[in-house]
Amino acid sequence: MEISRKEQTQKAGDNSVQTQIENQNNTIQIIQYFGVTPSAEASEAATIYNQMNALTAKNYAEIAANTVNERIKSFGCELFPRLEKIEGALEKFKDPRFEFLLRDAQITAAKTDRQDDLRLLSELLACHVQKGSNRKIDAGISHAIRIIDEIDNDALCALTAVCAFIYYNPVACSVKEGLDALNKLFGKLLYLDLPIGIEWMDHLDMLSALRISSTRLKKSKDFLSSRYDGYSCVGIMKDSDELKNAYKVLDDNSISHDVIVDNECLNGYVRLKLVSSNNVDPTCKDAVSKVLKLYSKDGALLGKAKDNFIALWDSYHYLKIIRDWWDQIPQVFNVSIIGRVLAQTNAKRVFPEAPDLI
Repeated sequence: MEISRKEQTQKAGDNSVQTQIENQNNTIQIIQYFGVTPSAEASEAATIYNQMNALTAKNYAEIAANTVNERIKSFGCELFPRLEKIEGALEKFKDPRFEFLLRDAQITAAKTDRQDDLRLLSELLACHVQKGSNRKIDAGISHAIRIIDEIDNDALCALTAVCAFIYYNPVACSVKEGLDALNKLFGKLLYLDLPIGIEWMDHLDMLSALRISSTRLKKSKDFLSSRYDGYSCVGIMKDSDELKNAYKVLDDNSISHDVIVDNECLNGYVRLKLVSSNNVDPTCKDAVSKVLKLYSKDGALLGKAKDNFIALWDSYHYLKIIRDWWDQIPQVFNVSIIGRVLAQTNAKRVFPEAPDLI
């Protein structure tokens, strides 16, 4: 009677290592799947991962080899489930560029005793899969992989908060809805008390994540009012000739009057449904520009609108924390691509739904 070979399938929970033993021509082959679904791609990827592990571990003294192997195995348990969520990612294990990055990631994993570092390394390799076609970003990823174990936790949290403050934009055109969304986002990202002083900046400057300048930083009120000028504007007075002209511009361009709404930062005025005047649909840019020219230029009213916007900002717990912290940063800085990559991957680590920073 012929006995056919049965396929072996396994399931495992998070952070588990699946081991499947196969007998191929009387040779026992042991495959570790690191918590992902066994498949041809997973088998090939896991084989390459273990081969790279052997090369990495060979460079350490025998007394440290067990620790190295355990750390790299733990890294695999973070990496494989993360990559399995990205279509075609396991195929990257056959790409020489990916293999070199994997080798560097395994070396860093071997040096660290922080589990969060392993998650960051997994996010960095996932970032390579998703954005590695951009050489500038990929160069940042390559450098970040090599320094993850050197970054202090509160400095990384501060770097992430800085990048979120500078680069994240709400999508809601309503001021309160937009600020509410930002507040919830910062509630996820501010997972540690933010550091005070300049030591965290010196630390990140040394790691090439940012560059410190000798001048003083622009205060948050001016920065936010400029960045969110669609929120903090005066707008157009209700029942005015300027408003009639604005509606005519919209009519001439077949744009609905619904794009003009009450100004939440100044009673008696209306504004376009914009977060920022620099972020306008190109198809409507000419019409928007004409309407913006109809906005009041009164300096006192503009100051009042900005003050009201900042008061709204400060009414949200986490937004007030980040603004107060920003205002005590002692010096100007520029975030490098390495810093943005680190902030991107750390944000994704603590909040996978966070918007991209690169």
